[in-house]
Amino acid sequence: EFQALGGMDRHELQRISAGLGLVFACLQRSVRPQASYQRSLSLLRRAREMAPEGLTKSGLMLGLGEAMEEVLAAMADIRAAGCDILTLGQYLRPSLKHLPIARYYTPEEFRDLRRAGLRLGFRHVESAPLVRSSYHADEQARSSGALTEKESVGEY
Repeated sequence: EFQALGGMDRHELQRISAGLGLVFACLQRSVRPQASYQRSLSLLRRAREMAPEGLTKSGLMLGLGEAMEEVLAAMADIRAAGCDILTLGQYLRPSLKHLPIARYYTPEEFRDLRRAGLRLGFRHVESAPLVRSSYHADEQARSSGALTEKESVGEY
């Protein structure tokens, strides 16, 4: 789950489990049973400690049953762990074998979440229904100061 990308470290919290570790306990087991919210935050903190000048990146897929307050709490936790770049996108059910979508977020809600993320101190926030972790990765890195105009993070 952790790989170096030039000057940027990429880590994804594929799904919000809970800001306080218990609100999403039942959802976490069905969405990513092998994941741990606290372990994911710890990984982000360790990345920051190992490379204080580097950038860390995390992302959340929304629409599996979380409340807006839980999204905002998770964003605050991720930022408190030292994360610089945040991606927020809509969960889209890849097949009937996967979990159904519990809620669609509106474009305005995604814009509000972007503004909230910037207020929390993220250096860059991509927030829209079709955003994925690699969405405009070069632009994210440039706007955060990790790359110059001529550099690229390449394919990953």
